[in-house]
Amino acid sequence: MPSPHQHILVALNDTQWQALECLNDTWILRDDPAAMIAYVPAQRRAHAPIRRAAAWARTSDPRAHALLHGGENEALCLLVGHEVAYFDESGTQLFIPGIPGMIDVVLPSEPLPVVTLTGESRPYYAISGAVALRPASQALCAGLSPHEWGFDLVVIACDPATLDGLNIQ
Repeated sequence: MPSPHQHILVALNDTQWQALECLNDTWILRDDPAAMIAYVPAQRRAHAPIRRAAAWARTSDPRAHALLHGGENEALCLLVGHEVAYFDESGTQLFIPGIPGMIDVVLPSEPLPVVTLTGESRPYYAISGAVALRPASQALCAGLSPHEWGFDLVVIACDPATLDGLNIQ
């Protein structure tokens, strides 16, 4: 049976790594909804997918557990929602709200996410569903420069409303 997960290896620069650490500060509070509400940065719009992912993780859905704990490294952050990441047209870079700049894609998944058209605007590629950001293995990071951080984005591409226990608008 094929894996429901897609893997995308990306390289973060030092600034992007620091931004991911800020997202991780919100993620750390996932098991304490009151603390997450009280934590001011968690109320930012870019942290909304983290709040939804925390609610999903508390449902004990095995898919959430697999995203968080699969592989050799635990996820630093989990995102759930509509369009939580955007690719450029060539699929060589992506943008995740809350992480500045375009993130280099080292090894893309196959196939690229579905093209989404919005009226008269140009097409773009977006990931909707659940995305875990895990540190990549040393073997995968072998070709990266000393100032790049390798991350494995593990994706369950789906309508986020189909994830158990969530009512995403």
